[in-house]
Amino acid sequence: MKILNLIFFLILLLFTLSCNESTTETKSSELLNTSWVLEAFEVNGILDIPPGTQVYNIQFKADNKFTGKNDCNSISGEYELNSNNIEIDNISSTEVYCGKESMDYRFLEALRGAESYKIEGNELSIYYQANFRLVFIDE
Repeated sequence: MKILNLIFFLILLLFTLSCNESTTETKSSELLNTSWVLEAFEVNGILDIPPGTQVYNIQFKADNKFTGKNDCNSISGEYELNSNNIEIDNISSTEVYCGKESMDYRFLEALRGAESYKIEGNELSIYYQANFRLVFIDE
């Protein structure tokens, strides 16, 4: 009887692990190969929308690398996913001065602080502090 219980437990454990992996794969596939365009910085429920002349976007690749646009600069780097957690590292950027109204520094700092993400419909949220998030839509 103990052996049957152990076998049942192992089967249940394997089933649970396989379900979690497919959920992570589905979420990450939604994230990949989409050009996510920044709509707003949200701080404590208040939206701060970049001017229409400034473009901020990011595209996550299957090889755990990303590319994007940071106002007048190109960016790239690496990311790691673990369930709904995301870590963005090794960010490099061209260094053109975008002007005093640019949100380029703010965008890079938010990406460096990324902790988790959520996709709902065509919207991607990257959370980078308590009550702080980047709000993207797919292009």
